[in-house]
Amino acid sequence: MIETPILHSPVSEPFQRLSREDKKERLSHVNLSLTTHGADPENISEAFQGIQELGFTPVKINQLLQGMAWLMRREQVVLPSGSKQKQERGKIISGLLKRIDFDHDDENNLQAHVELSEGNSRDIISESAAFQDILAGDAEALADDPMVLGRVLNKIKELAREKELLAFEENIPGQIPVNGPRILLYSDMSATHPDLRRKADHTLTADNSDGIKFGVLREVVRQSQIDTKREELAQALEDRDIITVPKFRLDNWPTDALMGSARAQVAAVLDEYIASQGIFCDPQDLKYQTLFRLTTQNVADAYANGQELEEYLQEEGAYRNWRNILGLDKNYLQSFRLRNDVLLPIIEEQTAIIKDRLENSSLPVDKILPRSGIFAEQGWVIQKRGSEVFAAQEDGVTSSHGLLPLEFREVDPELAKQFHNDLHYIHTPRADVAFGLYARGEDLPFSVLALEKIDRPYKQNMLLVQGYDPEDSYDLTRLYSRPGTPGNTSSSMFSLTFNYMKQAYPETQAIVSAFMPSYASGISMTSGGFDNPVLIKPLVHTFEEREVNGKPVWEHVTKRRQEGSEGRRIRSRFPLLPTVELMTALQNPRYEPLPEAKDFMIEVV
Repeated sequence: MIETPILHSPVSEPFQRLSREDKKERLSHVNLSLTTHGADPENISEAFQGIQELGFTPVKINQLLQGMAWLMRREQVVLPSGSKQKQERGKIISGLLKRIDFDHDDENNLQAHVELSEGNSRDIISESAAFQDILAGDAEALADDPMVLGRVLNKIKELAREKELLAFEENIPGQIPVNGPRILLYSDMSATHPDLRRKADHTLTADNSDGIKFGVLREVVRQSQIDTKREELAQALEDRDIITVPKFRLDNWPTDALMGSARAQVAAVLDEYIASQGIFCDPQDLKYQTLFRLTTQNVADAYANGQELEEYLQEEGAYRNWRNILGLDKNYLQSFRLRNDVLLPIIEEQTAIIKDRLENSSLPVDKILPRSGIFAEQGWVIQKRGSEVFAAQEDGVTSSHGLLPLEFREVDPELAKQFHNDLHYIHTPRADVAFGLYARGEDLPFSVLALEKIDRPYKQNMLLVQGYDPEDSYDLTRLYSRPGTPGNTSSSMFSLTFNYMKQAYPETQAIVSAFMPSYASGISMTSGGFDNPVLIKPLVHTFEEREVNGKPVWEHVTKRRQEGSEGRRIRSRFPLLPTVELMTALQNPRYEPLPEAKDFMIEVV
């Protein structure tokens, strides 16, 4: 694989490798905001003290409100009320705010100064403590006035645009347009409203100023690195150093006629083989392992009259470019039959590997794999009614008769890893967060989904092109459902997971996942919410030699499983469509999407 350097380079350089001078330079060009909702005054004071030590000057909305309150008391200004006085009211508020300015004191605090009518200025902070208490009450009342608060925010926004190295206190992240990170300071994460967490770039505990100071510094540096990376990506896209192709749409959704024919033939042979031999396994697992292994054969050897098929694929350019696979003649390809003397040894080989894996599994596979209960019956679908989830017969969807209550909940990632290692056809578990769908009263889930933070640079960079922060995005890595589950289990698991993440992990911005159009239609993914194709990458199957019961076999291994291994390997030879990465957005883009994001996919070459 040829790696485009900009696409395959990390989003940010490790923080600990940066020099002190570099960190200081990145700080000097930004403003940041600190939302202090839920933190007590002592913690807020410590937080701003830590931020001041980094060189930032605190700016608090309350300083302007107190300045207004001071002027209104001194000059006996009363704001007119009523809809007819709205215009006059706005003029008075604007006039008061124009007479308030900021200046630094000896400790780098930004002090509010009020311009008096006789041309002098007065520092309102220097008033007596008793009078400050009165002003605080007045300021609190003014903060409840939408017109006053709006005009105050506009004045602070002007300040944010004019100066740098300011730290603005906010009630809600995003009120003030800063060019640095939006920090949320919290005392108790469980009590912090999801909307605040969703809108912040980073969250910090309000326990000590040193921790806050380090957290702010790290986030400022990270955000500056993201800005730099997005500029590099934009330039690389403009220069065509990163390849893009038009997005797949419903009218040009990718299908692989060659592998579609192979799938149908393999499925028919497998059904008979499993039934006649009494094979204990998940048929889906055996089907995929067989198909993957089949692709390591030469097309000319795998089919009767295979040389004719091979020549056709060569003439049509199927090996040169994946786009040519899309134009192959479906009817012509279906006339070629796989050779049983090639297919059966592959099935036997992969059966032996699966049998060995199941024999060494710590899961109760004898309870998971057999079709039992509703999983032995046809016609069940998963339905959500309000906050409840049920399995129901399709004929009875309008009534409550025969509804089976289900439970969707977070599960131990280690349990998900067991399921996905032993039963999912990729056999490479990856899970930071995991979810399961249970028949109520059951100990084991019948469907298990896992998410993992995104670690591949090309995926992180793709998210930046789309306008999302990769640190707050996930890869939906694996979904396994036991044999016989309702047909809409996958799409139901997707939508249930997205809804749960929005509430329990509100920082999550986007989730991506992959499907292989050479083997699947992707309908369950698109109907479940993965409706935005954002990236394609070459599909190559790799098999590594190992022994099972003293006999050499070839086992499918992913790139992650290949890392650190030096075994003998073989790779797929059939022409295959690329893997497609799909994305679902859980919130609006954090950054402005680059122009290519709307209509194009990145092609990894």
